[in-house]
Amino acid sequence: EEWFPKQYNKTVLLLVDALRYDFLFRNETLAKVMEAENFDTPPINSRYQNHLTEILDKLDHEKQKSAAFTLIVDPPTLTNVRLAAISTGNFPPTLEFRNGFSARYVLEDNILAELKRFGRKIIFCGDYTWGDMYRDSFYEYYPTDSNTVSDLHSVDKIVQDTLFPSRMKQPNWDIIVGHPAGIDHIGHMHGPEYEFMGPKLDQMNQMIKIITDNLDDDSILIIFGDHGMDPTGNHGGGTFLETRSAFFAYSPNGLAFSSTYPVFSKLQNSGHLAQNFTFSPFSAQRDAFHQIDLVPTLATLQGVPIPHNNVGTLAPETFPKTPLASDALILTAKTLLLNAAQLLRYVEVVDTASEFLSQKSVDRYHSHFASLKSRF
Repeated sequence: EEWFPKQYNKTVLLLVDALRYDFLFRNETLAKVMEAENFDTPPINSRYQNHLTEILDKLDHEKQKSAAFTLIVDPPTLTNVRLAAISTGNFPPTLEFRNGFSARYVLEDNILAELKRFGRKIIFCGDYTWGDMYRDSFYEYYPTDSNTVSDLHSVDKIVQDTLFPSRMKQPNWDIIVGHPAGIDHIGHMHGPEYEFMGPKLDQMNQMIKIITDNLDDDSILIIFGDHGMDPTGNHGGGTFLETRSAFFAYSPNGLAFSSTYPVFSKLQNSGHLAQNFTFSPFSAQRDAFHQIDLVPTLATLQGVPIPHNNVGTLAPETFPKTPLASDALILTAKTLLLNAAQLLRYVEVVDTASEFLSQKSVDRYHSHFASLKSRF
C-alpha cells in the first residue's frame, strides 16, 4: 500500500563524490574574462569552474524544469559519515568520526530501508561503501573499489557503463543510484587546481547529458555531493569549502517551483499557514539548504515514510509541476504537515528518553504542530 502518493515514477540519484559548490555554479566573471582575453595560461579556477555546462544550460534555458542550490554539509565531512547522515536524516554521533574510514551497517531507520519496505526497486553502482552500510536494500548492486585514490577513472567508467544509459533504458526499477569518485580522487592526489580536474568535470558533464537525454517525462534527476574539499583537495573537517557541496534537480515535465520561488511566503498568503508562523528555511527566497533535507525530500517524492530519526525539512522545490500553482502549494502544505508530525514524534521520543528538552520547548513544538494541523 502507498503511504503517500509517489510524485515521480522514477528517480535517478547521482552522488558525485566531493562535488564542491563552486564546481557546479557558473562563475560569470570568469566566463566573461575567458571570452574577452586570450590566455597563454588560463586562470587557475577555470580548471574546475564552468565545466558542467549541461547543468548550467538547463538552469539558463529550462528554468521551470531545473533547480540548483548550495548544499550545506555538517562535519565531519567523511564519505561514510555523510552517507549515514543522508540516509537517516540526522547527525551521526562522534563515534562515527572515529569509524570514518571503516563503514558500519546502518541499523537505524533510514530512507533506503523504507524504500525497500514499500517495494521500491533500487539499482546501485559505485563506491562499495554503500553495500557495507545498506547491503540488504538493493534490488541490484554493482560495487566498485574506490580505495585506490590514484585511479582517477575506473569507478566513473564502471558507473557510466553499467547504468547510463543501458540500465536506465531497461524496465523494473524505481530508483537508480550512481556514485562516481573521480573528482574526489583527483582532489586527494593533486588538489582541485590540478590540470586533470577540468577534463574530469567534462566527463561528469557528459554523464549528466546522457542521463538527461534518456530521462522519462515522469522522472526526476537529483545530483548532489557528499562533501566539498579544501584548497589542498582533502576533506574531513568543518571549513567552508569542505562543508559546501551542490544540489541540482531536473525533471522533463517541469518542477512546481523555481529556485527563487518564496514557497513559504506563498503558503502564508494563501492561508495554509498562520501568518505568525515562521519557519526560517522558507521565510524568504533561498539559495541553500541542508544535506540532511535530502532524506524527507526523497521520502516524499517516492511516497514512503520519513525515517524516524530525521531532523531535516523537505525541499518542495523538487515537487513536480501541477496544473494549477495552488495544487503545488496544497501538496507542499500537506507534506510539510507529515514532516512536522514525524519531527514531533522524534522530539517526544528524545524528550522521554533523555529529558534533554525543556517543557517550554516541547510545548512550543506541540503548539506549532497544532497550528499546522488546524489548517486541514
